[in-house]
Amino acid sequence: NSSLDKLLSDIHFREVITNIPLAGFIFDDGSSQCCCWANGERAVKFLQLHEEMPQVGFGSCWWRLPCVGSDKACSTPSSYLNKILKRHGRVTVKNYGSVYETSCQDLQLSVGSEFMFGSQDENMLRFIVFNACSSTNWSVIGHAMHSNTINELGKYLMEEQMNMPALPNLWAREVYPVDTLAEARSLYQDL
Repeated sequence: NSSLDKLLSDIHFREVITNIPLAGFIFDDGSSQCCCWANGERAVKFLQLHEEMPQVGFGSCWWRLPCVGSDKACSTPSSYLNKILKRHGRVTVKNYGSVYETSCQDLQLSVGSEFMFGSQDENMLRFIVFNACSSTNWSVIGHAMHSNTINELGKYLMEEQMNMPALPNLWAREVYPVDTLAEARSLYQDL
C-alpha cells in the first residue's frame, strides 16, 4: 500500500536500541517471590524504555531534549539511557528501598568511567526504576535457571558487591504486559 508506505516514510521515528546485558528483578505475585533475570529486549520491556516520556519533570529536572521534526525516539527513557551509557560506558543501579515510593528509594549508582553522575542523570535513572516498578503488570514465560548458571551469576554479583538473593531464579524468555480486561473476561467465561 503506497499511501501507508508514504505515511510511514514521513514519520521519522527511529527505534533506539539499548543494550542491557543483564537486569534482575524481584517478582512478587502475592504468594511468593522470585528473582527474574533478563537481558536485551526483555530487559528493555521490563524497564519500559520505549515508552514515551511524560511532559512533566521528575523531582526538579525536566528531560525533554530538543527533538528534530516528529522524532519521538528522543523522548523515550531509552534515548536518555543511551546518552548516559555513551558517557559512562557502564551503569549499575541497585534499589535497596521501596519500589513504590520515590522518596523512599535507596538507589546505589555506579558507573564504569571516571565521570561523576549529574543530578539529571541520577533523576532519570530514579524515574526509570520507579516507572518499571510501579506501572505495568507483566506476564513472563521463562524457565528455572540451572545451578551452574546461578553459581556463575552469584560470582558476577559478588564482583559487583551485590549478594545473590536466596530466592528461586528464573530466566525470562518472553515478556508481555498483562491485559487485565481480557484475563477477567476469560475467568468470567470459565465460571
